[in-house]
Amino acid sequence: MSDKRIVLLSNPGRFAGPAVKRALTEDGAIVLGCAPLGDEAAGALPADLAMVSAREPAAIVDEVVRSHGQIDVLINNDAFPAIRAKVEEADRVDMRAGLEVMVEAPYALAAAVVSGMKARSAGKIVFVTSATPFHGLPNYSMYVTARGAANAMVLTFAKELGPHNIQVNAVAPNYVENPDYFPSEVVGDPDTLKKIVRPIPLGRLGKPDELGALWIKTSKTGAVYMSGKVGDQEVVIFRNDKKVVLQGLHQGGCNLEFASEALRNDKEVVIEAARYDSSLRFASEALRNNKEESQLSGTCGQK
Repeated sequence: MSDKRIVLLSNPGRFAGPAVKRALTEDGAIVLGCAPLGDEAAGALPADLAMVSAREPAAIVDEVVRSHGQIDVLINNDAFPAIRAKVEEADRVDMRAGLEVMVEAPYALAAAVVSGMKARSAGKIVFVTSATPFHGLPNYSMYVTARGAANAMVLTFAKELGPHNIQVNAVAPNYVENPDYFPSEVVGDPDTLKKIVRPIPLGRLGKPDELGALWIKTSKTGAVYMSGKVGDQEVVIFRNDKKVVLQGLHQGGCNLEFASEALRNDKEVVIEAARYDSSLRFASEALRNNKEESQLSGTCGQK
């Protein structure tokens, strides 16, 4: 029996799957793939990835436990097309299909692993979702709704399972290269790509492997005091670059939490963050005794 952490990765050929597999394997984990929705949903599999043959969530978990003893980490990596449709024209069949893939399937797989994790008082569940629900996306309400539901699931699971020492988090990529949401025919068109990257301070799509640090962070055995976190790739892209953080805040393209985390004690960044977000959660922590910050508290967040 190996003492390495055992990671179960769903749909490993889709979305973030290949990058997750590379990052965690290089970090020493044993990564096993599963396809709870069938081979097509699992995508083009990495050649060196061991796949679980079972399809039903309970059977998947049983097979891994029999072969490797336990599941230390579950990574729910689910992808479904972002279908463009106005609200009044959206097809509810498409809506239900998206919810099945992005909400019901990861829920069922998470539910299947929980009993074993509770018995050991240890475990991690990581969802791959999207940052899009944070700011919305017109004409893509079906996709955004499903991803928002998954993000809410993470927060609720984290509170329910935390007392059992099970951490639940989400990595929520946005504007990251992958064939599911940014296929070659889209990013290969210079005019289309220019429109896509316009709101991104760095002026480009993120690279899948740039998220590697997040997969490692959320699955590490020692990372036991982080749960209920829905974080996007800006923790990598924006960290410690004041110019980019400020630009991102001005354009609305920088996640405030990571901007403030990256430069927590920089007055200019915190004041900009305070103007951007009326909660002042991070600004208050960074500049608790700053007079200017206190004066802003009554006016910030006004658009």
